[in-house]
Amino acid sequence: MAGSKCNQSMCNRCTEDQGQCTIFGCKCCVAPKTDAPDRPNFGISVPKVIGTLESISSSNDTFEVHLYFSSLPEDKVPYVNSPGEQYRIRQLLHQLPPHDNEVRYCHALSEDERKELRLFSAQRKREALGRGFVKQLVAPMFCENCEDELQTSDMSVFASRAGPNSCWHPGCFTCSVCNELLVDLIYFYRGDKLYCGRHHAETLKPRCSACDEEPVTDWQLLYL
Repeated sequence: MAGSKCNQSMCNRCTEDQGQCTIFGCKCCVAPKTDAPDRPNFGISVPKVIGTLESISSSNDTFEVHLYFSSLPEDKVPYVNSPGEQYRIRQLLHQLPPHDNEVRYCHALSEDERKELRLFSAQRKREALGRGFVKQLVAPMFCENCEDELQTSDMSVFASRAGPNSCWHPGCFTCSVCNELLVDLIYFYRGDKLYCGRHHAETLKPRCSACDEEPVTDWQLLYL
């Protein structure tokens, strides 16, 4: 796979010496790199370190951020230099594959394929991409995932594409395929379900198991 180069020569999964390997996958087993310096964001501002936590959204105040993170498993909370921070980085790369969105990370595309990828990426952003926001409830509601009731003042997550009457427990705001927490609350919405970027793309086209890319032929004919 074409792309920027990293300094890591040993694959973490298969221990094969890669020399100067591409940052998004081992040439042998396609293991993802977790130290990639350039991560995709689909046009959404990816939060920076604020205090001792990676902020979930610049629109939330410090109290809401800490209340939100207190609802998550400890090993998923992205304190700086913690396992949770490394988990977040891995999930950014896994859930938002750069080659699903940007031509420069794809391998040997023709000019027509480049155009189709740009159209496909723009359509996904326009029709499916969103970012959840957290707030305390002013009245009881039911979680869309587990269907348990959230009480007044509970911290919950909302997704604008799902409408104002849908909310989730912080730990239930997950991809409907991999069940992982949606990193930085970035989601794709289709058929009343939440997806991470990777699995939303796979509802539209199969993914190559060797290079981790998706075929771009006829992408412009897909309806999201």
